[in-house]
Amino acid sequence: MSFTRGYQAAPTHEGRVEFIMGKVLKGQQKMSANFDVRLDSMYSNLNEKFEGVSAHLKKLDSQVAHYDGLVRREEGFFPGITDTNPRHPVNVVTLRSGRQLTPHLRNEMEELDRAEGLEDVQNDLDEKEAESLIDERTTQTQNFQTV
Repeated sequence: MSFTRGYQAAPTHEGRVEFIMGKVLKGQQKMSANFDVRLDSMYSNLNEKFEGVSAHLKKLDSQVAHYDGLVRREEGFFPGITDTNPRHPVNVVTLRSGRQLTPHLRNEMEELDRAEGLEDVQNDLDEKEAESLIDERTTQTQNFQTV
């Protein structure tokens, strides 16, 4: 009897390495295929979202163009209805010299302008004439108050 007939030779070290590498390669191929499927799914989902956003942006663009046509104004002109000043009229006027014109004196100057028939004294008078007129009106009001 021979012992070599029933006995199989043990696989060599190189054979084992090749077998293990084959298993690893098959596992990598399965993972790669699974990864490709997931990546394709994510890409198609992202592409659908991009197309939706693009369509929405086109709608918004057309709406803006539509409203732009409705709001056209003549350039170089002020609008017909102006907004009123929410802070109400100005109460103090400061001259270039730094002197302040109180509302009382301003009202008196307006009355004086109307009485003399002048429509726009401030444009015609220079700064010194305006200050002298203010000084004159101030002394008149002080004299009037002391009497």
